Amino acid sequence: MANLSTERERRKGISLLSLDAGGPRGISQLEILKHVMGKLSDDADDDFTHDTKRPCEVFAMIGGTGTGGLIAMLLVVLKMTANEALETFTGLVNKVFKDADRSPIKQTERLKQAISEVLLNRQVLPDTQLVLPSGTPPSCRLYVPVVDKKNTGSPVILTNYVDRRGPATTLTISEAMIATCASPPMFSPVKVVKDYSRIEYISADLGLCNPIREIIDGAHGAFGDETTVICALSLGCGNSGVNIFPDSPQATALVTFLKRIVLDGERKAQEVASHMEKLTLYHQFSVTYGMEITEEESWKKVEDISAHTHQEICQPGDASTVGLTHFDVNSLLTNKERKRCLHDEFVDSSGVLMCKMCLHDNFVNSANAFTSDAFMVNLRHLRMNSLPT
Repeated sequence: MANLSTERERRKGISLLSLDAGGPRGISQLEILKHVMGKLSDDADDDFTHDTKRPCEVFAMIGGTGTGGLIAMLLVVLKMTANEALETFTGLVNKVFKDADRSPIKQTERLKQAISEVLLNRQVLPDTQLVLPSGTPPSCRLYVPVVDKKNTGSPVILTNYVDRRGPATTLTISEAMIATCASPPMFSPVKVVKDYSRIEYISADLGLCNPIREIIDGAHGAFGDETTVICALSLGCGNSGVNIFPDSPQATALVTFLKRIVLDGERKAQEVASHMEKLTLYHQFSVTYGMEITEEESWKKVEDISAHTHQEICQPGDASTVGLTHFDVNSLLTNKERKRCLHDEFVDSSGVLMCKMCLHDNFVNSANAFTSDAFMVNLRHLRMNSLPT
């Protein structure tokens, strides 16, 4: 039976953040996140500080795959603001992805050097473990799937806490950052010796480009069935364009085509959105136009990624295809922090927590009783809705 403190945490509600894989296009994710966090600070009550909130202070769990996993570590492990993460990630992209070397060994060395500089600037020792010694769990949990090169069907989850459902993470912060980016053939696997055997970790981006379902499942395991979710935010890296089957008979053209398909996180985003269309707590943002660039161009034109994202964010009214125009940033806050009172009188109905007073008022004033201020769902309900039918 849950104690009073745990029950209060469940009632407060938690927010989740999922970050797609996308290489340098992760810049677009951070531009959107920077906008959201800035708006959250601007809309804060007078009783609260107007300093920019850090994502690790708002989200209970942040996860991602590929470069999305790297960004998650910048936000959770290094506790960066969205702006700090954007500057750091942009610098890393210019050092690693721009004018990329065809040798995966040389590329991996470039990545290692860039990550070492990031950790040095944050005064993090090279051998610092991702999971700290036993103690209280971190306020913001990290959830980054990678895969064992010899068993790609079963993801290995990198966390900053002890997950009882799987073996403990033994990687250092540096190794974890390299592992989530180690997408072949550009990078070499990360080799780690464990129990007298060597494991080679690679990025999970080819199979889990959009990890929103995995993040929800991870939150379910970390926080339990009955924990209330007030917001699940998924950030994509933009629409990469139409996938056209190649006319060329060459195998390389076919491989490139198949890789584009498995790296298309927008298809999964649409699928998940259709399953959770009745849950107003789920939001997915991604740039629709201007990101239709080839893999080669994505390494060279990183400044265009930022420009296209800015252009769509700044579009007035319904013209904003990113979808931020109608996003209430207060949905990221716990009930106690929200500007509109939720009365704290909840009725549990099939996993949906509805405020009796708000529910009554909405029936009187609106045909739709289920507004974002009238209900939340627990993790059991959210997990069931995110699964494919």
